[in-house]
Amino acid sequence: MRKAATVTVTGWVGTVPREVSGEGVPFTSFRVSVAERRFDPQTREWGDGPTEWFTVKAWRDLAINVSESIRKGDPVIVMGRLRTDQWESDKGTHAGFVIEADSVGHDMVWGSGTFRRRVHRSGAAGVERVEDATPEEPAEDPWATEPAAAEVDAPEPVLTP
Repeated sequence: MRKAATVTVTGWVGTVPREVSGEGVPFTSFRVSVAERRFDPQTREWGDGPTEWFTVKAWRDLAINVSESIRKGDPVIVMGRLRTDQWESDKGTHAGFVIEADSVGHDMVWGSGTFRRRVHRSGAAGVERVEDATPEEPAEDPWATEPAAAEVDAPEPVLTP
């Protein structure tokens, strides 16, 4: 049982995702702004409430996919574990909320998108390479529980005069 506060945040990407790969685990971080829309009964108009900022951190495959897909200004939905991060600067100690992302995606309320599945395959000498699986070239799904359509014996059509 996970004992972390899991949150889902919808907002707008406020910074360019920063990708760090190096020799370690791939890592990406970016900031998300969240501002609640509120109706002011006195002016009878809608407006934004205070803006909350969250740092989103992603690791491994999610980090790579986020850095290739998410851009500053995009509407996103982020789900993950809420943490408090503390750091030192010349102005003293600071703290802020960090979401350790389990899932990141575009918020389809604001537009449309096309999903492009990435398939990881081991190559020569154990080197991993990543391929895009397009609808024209479906990739083998390692988690599939049913045989692929080409493997199923389809009944032959019966022709009648």
